[in-house]
Amino acid sequence: MVAADRDPEPVLAAFTEVATRVRERLAGAERVLVNGNPVHLLGVRDNRAAIELLLEVLDRAGYAADFALYIDASAGDLRDGDGYRFKTTGDAHLGSDELVGYWKQLVTAYPITWLEDPLHEDDHGAWAALTSAIGDRCHVIGDNYYSTDADRIRTGGHRGSANAVLIKPNQAGTVTATRAAIAAARETGQLPITSHRSVSTESLLASRITMTDHIDHFKIGPLLTDYSSVLRLNELIRLKEG
Repeated sequence: MVAADRDPEPVLAAFTEVATRVRERLAGAERVLVNGNPVHLLGVRDNRAAIELLLEVLDRAGYAADFALYIDASAGDLRDGDGYRFKTTGDAHLGSDELVGYWKQLVTAYPITWLEDPLHEDDHGAWAALTSAIGDRCHVIGDNYYSTDADRIRTGGHRGSANAVLIKPNQAGTVTATRAAIAAARETGQLPITSHRSVSTESLLASRITMTDHIDHFKIGPLLTDYSSVLRLNELIRLKEG
């Protein structure tokens, strides 16, 4: 996550140091495939192990106060019947209320200030319950939940389902639809966050809309491994300095 008002040079230097340290720590870790993506196992099948690793790296690098933790849960992929199955970390099956409690515990115990798609996109009551419980200290972000659709964003905002929205221009399809989604987020008191689609793309539209529509936060991919994210960040910096 990049804040638009920050000087990019020291931020990028710190990010590179942290990312390099994390890669070194993960170099010998076992990996498994989750939905086709390689995921590192950290010895203990508990999601808190990953959080604690990041916090340790940040502390040792001297950046404990400079970075916020962002979790992209993509919990729709965990949906199993009337609950959620944590297949990789212990095979626990949690109901909606239990998953809300789980996220509440994590946000209380750790400095997590961004939580994206923590529940399935049809689990509306649980979204509202979670945002009510943690919304004063964590941004609950709708990505798949909203799909950059102005009507869905407006409805979710009135329900109190989330307090932030991921805005993906390529998902909306047109600049007009993208700006309508941004307006719907702002009208309902939800923070708009620009992003590109999950697939790699060299489109710079998200960077341009971030600047022209005065979006304060921009989610990009890993700079060390995703060339398209470097292009988008360079465009953001070019527009900011121009």
